[in-house]
Amino acid sequence: MFSIKKLVRREKGASLAIALIFLAIGAIMIPPLLLLIGSGLEQGEAIENRTDTLYSSDAGVEWVINILKTGGEGVTDSYGLAGLPNAESTSRTYNLSGLNGSAVKVKLIYHDAHDAGSYYEVVSTATLNGKSMTTNAALRYQPSGGSVFDNAITALDGNIILNNNAAVLNGNIIANGNITLENNASVDGDALVSTTHYISDIRNGIEGTKTINGTLTFTSIDTEIYKTEAQIAKNGTTSSTINLSNNATSTRNGPLHVLGNIILSNNSKLTINGALYIEGYVSLGNNSELIVNGPMYVNKYLYADNNSTMQFGGTTYINGTLTLGNNNSSNNQHVIVAKNDITINNNSTFNLQTAPLIISEQGDIDIRNNAKIGGYLYAPNGNITLENNTSLTGAAAALNITMANNATIDYNVNGLNDLPGGGGTSATLEILAWEYNTRE
Repeated sequence: MFSIKKLVRREKGASLAIALIFLAIGAIMIPPLLLLIGSGLEQGEAIENRTDTLYSSDAGVEWVINILKTGGEGVTDSYGLAGLPNAESTSRTYNLSGLNGSAVKVKLIYHDAHDAGSYYEVVSTATLNGKSMTTNAALRYQPSGGSVFDNAITALDGNIILNNNAAVLNGNIIANGNITLENNASVDGDALVSTTHYISDIRNGIEGTKTINGTLTFTSIDTEIYKTEAQIAKNGTTSSTINLSNNATSTRNGPLHVLGNIILSNNSKLTINGALYIEGYVSLGNNSELIVNGPMYVNKYLYADNNSTMQFGGTTYINGTLTLGNNNSSNNQHVIVAKNDITINNNSTFNLQTAPLIISEQGDIDIRNNAKIGGYLYAPNGNITLENNTSLTGAAAALNITMANNATIDYNVNGLNDLPGGGGTSATLEILAWEYNTRE
């Protein structure tokens, strides 16, 4: 009887038998393997699509983080509304394209949690090949106010109060206390206060976002360097008191060290060609003029009566008060520091073209009716007050800041990077939540 055993013993047809065996095994195994490979390819494609949509939905949240950092500048939603959502317009929807081939719809919702601070809810949905992935996130973006001149108004450790028709143009306001707007007061930008404080804006005069969150910290400005710069004439040529009578004119060469006072009577004019150091005080009578072509140090105070004018050619430090009478004018592009109060009275104009840094080290800065100021006002230990119809082109930073009837601040950052305390605002981003939801 013919058998495989005999066939093998004779070594005839052995290869055919073995081939038939493997062919039978292959016929049994290959179809399932092909099905498995096909299933794997489908699963791989599905995973790849899911990964792409996941990355795209995450990219939508990252896009929101970026526009929060830029304040929504240059961004419009699907209805053409510019900027970020805020307390008055709480929701915006943005349609993004070109993210891993996915279409991404981002819904951004502003939530005001009062004492707990405001935050943004993000719903970012990416769709690819009929499949969707949604990333839900909650973000809190907190500017720290790291620079004292990053905003039009900065209350370092107190309140901001804007009374009747007072206005802040082209800038934000920030306070380590409360912000209060009364009777038609307005702010072009955003408002931010630290946690446990409030923003009172009954008539919705704040156009931008209102934020309550965090502890604000600010850089300080070291004024000692200005004092040193102003004192360079201490070893100059000495002179006794300079006292000019009515209508007198005098010119002196510096560096000049005046052992007494400088007193200018009505309609007189004094010119110092160089630096000036004064042991006493400076008093300018009506319609008088003082020109100092260099740094100046005043050991007591500087008082300028009505209609007088001043021009300084270097850093000025006054170891007392600075007071300008009605209708005064000054043209100065250098830092002015007074140890105590700075008062600029009615209808005066002060540094409108050059906007220098103006500091009261320990006192207040009071800008009175109809005065027009160009500069960056800084009172780290006192208050700044802008009274009726005054205008400031620049910025203001103090413990507390009050603006009265029709006073305005027009935030102007020309030359800001050259000022101490200037620069970019640092900020903190908190990711309160970040989770996913898959939809077919």
